[in-house]
Amino acid sequence: MGSDLYFETNKAQQDVFGKHAEALDCNKLVAMNESSMKYNAENKQILLSLITDTKGVLINPKNVQPYKVRNLAGTTMMSNDEVVVYVDEDDRRFVVFETGQKYRNDQAYFTEYEKYMLMPENQKPSMTFS
Repeated sequence: MGSDLYFETNKAQQDVFGKHAEALDCNKLVAMNESSMKYNAENKQILLSLITDTKGVLINPKNVQPYKVRNLAGTTMMSNDEVVVYVDEDDRRFVVFETGQKYRNDQAYFTEYEKYMLMPENQKPSMTFS
């Protein structure tokens, strides 16, 4: 995907939900590290609209006229917390992955995994999956 289409933050309250947030501007993936239930609950309506909105999002950089862009970004929330976002049983907007301990701190495994994921022929299927 490349860094020009990817935005990663551990300050989602500012970079994704904030008044002057620009995370969704021209990005294919927005990754929220250390995501918390507190901020996700406070911003529930914004979060849901980021997932389902087809009309676009308003980008409001400081000292620049606000403009609207089509939201093409997938959003991931990563955390070590037990609950990151409240999900109803019938909610279709979220996919929750719970990881185990098998590869925890396994540097050799993740070194090989990174090499595999950086190969262009392995990146395309994850971008075109539907």
